[in-house]
Amino acid sequence: MIQPEFLYKLKQLPADTPITANHIVAILDTVASLIDKASGIDFDSLPNSKLINEDMLADWLDESNSTLQKWRVKGGGPNYVRGPKSVRYSVGAVRDWIDSRTVKSTNESYSKGLSKLETLNNLNNTNSETINFPMMIVENKLVSFFNSFDDELDINGHTILCIKSNSPLRRPVLSDEIRDEAEKLLDALDEFNRTIVKNPKLAREIYGDWKSRVTENQRLGYFDTALAFDLDLAKEISLEFPNHFLTREFNPASWLLDTLTKHKSETLEELDLQWAFKYLVSIGININLDFELLDKSNQIIFSGTLAHLLANANHKFFAIAELTNDYQAMGSLVNELITLGLDVDLLNHEVKGLTAREMGKLVVEADGADASIFISVLNKRELFEKLSQSIPKN
Repeated sequence: MIQPEFLYKLKQLPADTPITANHIVAILDTVASLIDKASGIDFDSLPNSKLINEDMLADWLDESNSTLQKWRVKGGGPNYVRGPKSVRYSVGAVRDWIDSRTVKSTNESYSKGLSKLETLNNLNNTNSETINFPMMIVENKLVSFFNSFDDELDINGHTILCIKSNSPLRRPVLSDEIRDEAEKLLDALDEFNRTIVKNPKLAREIYGDWKSRVTENQRLGYFDTALAFDLDLAKEISLEFPNHFLTREFNPASWLLDTLTKHKSETLEELDLQWAFKYLVSIGININLDFELLDKSNQIIFSGTLAHLLANANHKFFAIAELTNDYQAMGSLVNELITLGLDVDLLNHEVKGLTAREMGKLVVEADGADASIFISVLNKRELFEKLSQSIPKN
């Protein structure tokens, strides 16, 4: 689904923006996902006996094909018909499945036998949409689309990414109640993002003008930016969420990725990242949540936790340019996160799962001892612990 934010930002680009052929292809690839969704099939008119394929069901339910495949393995999805070479779903079975999961309240969901997790997922998805966003490739590193308009950058490709996690990163979604004010909402959020670094007081006023009119997911867009640049304002915004909203909806790893690629910073020191993570931990956010980055074919580009993201920062298979700007700040961030409880030995979800520690070692093997700030910090911490244990307490 195309984000209104993406289209809005395209319209805001100056007329003399140096758009390359790679940019044009990236835009076409991004909007193609909207065209693909518009299948034109009237599912309400299909007879119950009609069999549909996986692509049609994904379109109907607005789910990814990979989600349907996992349902078939683990259960939880509609009943299906397995043929010699393909899988089909009867329209009647799908309608029964939808009816069995249609509820008016959490209590009703329990009476229908739905788990708490399924109920939370239904609630979470009420006003959300899949987040597809283009990234440009510069010297084998990914640069966000709107940070890549620079005559000095040699752009040699692009990829379309989609964030997928149990606590998805959410961008502001336009609700029916304020759809007529959509452009004003995006104007306000864009001004908030540009203003908060240089004029926090004005940014606070911008949010104050809108806070009574935004949905919780839209409010999360303001919280995401404030958390990186104005922690006091982020704390104030967090108090306006319902209980447990942030523990359900906020993923620290995908937030860091989004922050670094959305805001063009020359150094990590411009961001209040250490204080932000301290605050997140203090309010019960799990900094070891995992997430996945998928391409437009639903192939996994990256899988893991915040630790994996930091350990793999310089790796040729997945490298975010904004994550490697400042060696000292990066080292301090990694050190602080480990102190806060970052688990470097959790496996990611790849077929051959790797821990962040193992991933960092692969970076060192490929690019040399100085290539992984992550491993450097781990080695220093382990050396310090050994020395502390060997020195007599007296």
